[in-house]
Amino acid sequence: HHLNMPKDRETSCWECHRDMFLPTDIFNHESHVAQMNGNSGCAKCHKDPSLPKTRETSARCEECHEDMLVKGSLVRAPKNSADYVAVGYMSAMHELCIDCHKKKQSEQPKRLPVEITRCAWCHAEGEARDLRKEQTK
Repeated sequence: HHLNMPKDRETSCWECHRDMFLPTDIFNHESHVAQMNGNSGCAKCHKDPSLPKTRETSARCEECHEDMLVKGSLVRAPKNSADYVAVGYMSAMHELCIDCHKKKQSEQPKRLPVEITRCAWCHAEGEARDLRKEQTK
């Protein structure tokens, strides 16, 4: 799951992290307008008519898309999700994988070696990668 690259649709990561290195704007305004009957749907996201209609004054994604964040996931939405930007794929993996690996290794120390918490675990090549696969079967 971790080594799937952008555009690899085996995981849902690609939906937001579409570039290996660059942040991705994950909000598609045109799509929302089309799905909410054109301009007549603006008030669903831009609730205060006295404010300018900007990302900063719109509703948060989670208000309509409750299922976006999986319960129990280590992935957390930023406190101010109004910028609607997902970090590049590599940053997402680096920010998430170490904490997840530490958690899994502490939960299953007999099954998962402590090496799973180190950089070389994911960045292994050739025989080292093959050995890693064997260790976690």
